[in-house]
Amino acid sequence: LYGVVAPDPGWGGERGGPTGEGVGGGEVVIGAGYALPIGARLRLGLGLKLLRIQIAEAVGTGMAVDAGASMAVFGERLVVSLAVQNLGPEMGAGRAAPLPTTVRLGTALRFEPGGAGRIALGVEASRQAGEVRLAAGLESGYAAGEEARLVARLGYRSVVRAVGASGAARDPVVFGAGLRLGRYTIDYAHRPLGPLGTTHLFGMTIHSGR
Repeated sequence: LYGVVAPDPGWGGERGGPTGEGVGGGEVVIGAGYALPIGARLRLGLGLKLLRIQIAEAVGTGMAVDAGASMAVFGERLVVSLAVQNLGPEMGAGRAAPLPTTVRLGTALRFEPGGAGRIALGVEASRQAGEVRLAAGLESGYAAGEEARLVARLGYRSVVRAVGASGAARDPVVFGAGLRLGRYTIDYAHRPLGPLGTTHLFGMTIHSGR
């Protein structure tokens, strides 16, 4: 639910104040990706996604490309990755705007304490629209049989350096869960966005190959 802002003619309709009313909105992303192994440790990936965003009655559609690479070290227990996301033309609901092109550099360390449990710890630095952010996440998984796995996730993100940013407050904590059944994975994340309210993210992934 978004707050409605009435345009101010004194600013050419570009600025205004809240009216106390609200409107609905949402986003849909459908994507496909492929990872190419290079040797035993290096992988190159490419993804294509179709985007749809809606705010009240305004709807915008578009497409974007993601590209990245990852390398596993120390017996694949540590993975280092670099990715560039949201490469594509402008889009928007009612008014086109550049996509938030993001560069990410991260690493993940996996632990297997024994039994059916598994723990992964990740750290990431990203840059988007002049902002540099650090993020960390923890994932705990449990294998419920050969084909099923349950996971719980907790993440934290903070702004390290901002260039010309407005500084709107957002809750840095994100949490979620996932369920994998064979080739299919269902994910959920809860992300508070400060004055914009709370976002619930749902995703489904179909795995192919290995």
